[in-house]
Amino acid sequence: MAVEVNYMQAVRLFLQHLKASNMTRRWLKSFERTFKGSFKRFIAGELIVYPLSLDKIRNLYSKNRQYAFAYSLRRFHSFIHGNPHLQNATFGHAFSEIEALLSELSKVTLRNIKKDVLKIITIDIDELAVSQIPDKLIRDCMRSSSNFTFVRGRRFFKFLIHGNMLASRYLPVYASKIRTFIEQTPELPVDHLNVE
Repeated sequence: MAVEVNYMQAVRLFLQHLKASNMTRRWLKSFERTFKGSFKRFIAGELIVYPLSLDKIRNLYSKNRQYAFAYSLRRFHSFIHGNPHLQNATFGHAFSEIEALLSELSKVTLRNIKKDVLKIITIDIDELAVSQIPDKLIRDCMRSSSNFTFVRGRRFFKFLIHGNMLASRYLPVYASKIRTFIEQTPELPVDHLNVE
C-alpha cells in the first residue's frame, strides 16, 4: 500500500532528495519553480471541474484582489452552470470552451478569469493527495517527451513510485521485458514462465 502524502509534502521530499544528491542550488531553484508553478497548472488542467471557494484566498490577498477573484470565480461558475455538459469536463476543457464561447469579453478579461481561477485551483492542489493526481497527466509524463516539464514530471513520479508514495502501475513496461516473456520456450508450463 502506498504512503499517502499531499502534493506539497511530496514536492518537499523530492527537493530534499535532489539536494541530498548534490544538485546545484541553481537547478534546485529551477525544479522548485517548475513544481510550484507550471506543473501545478498542468495538474489543474486535468482535474475535473469542481465548485471552488474563496476561503483560502481571503487569508492571502488584499480586499481589492479578493474582489477580482470573486468576479472571475462568479463568471466561471455561471458559465459552467449555463453549460451543463461542462460539469464533468476538465478545467482545461472548460477554459477552452470559455475562450471559444465568450467572445464578447476582451482577451484581457478572459486571460484574467483563467489566471484567477487557476490560482485558486493551485492553492487547492497543494493539499491534493498524490494518489488523486489525474492518471492521464502521470501517463503523459511517463512517456518519452522533450518537454522539460514532462521530463521533470517523469523524474518526480518515478521518485514517488520508488518511495512507495504512488502506485507502481505507472512505471512504463519496457519492450525488452515483453519480448523476453513472449520469446520464452512454449514447452514450459505457464506457472514456470519468468518475466524478469
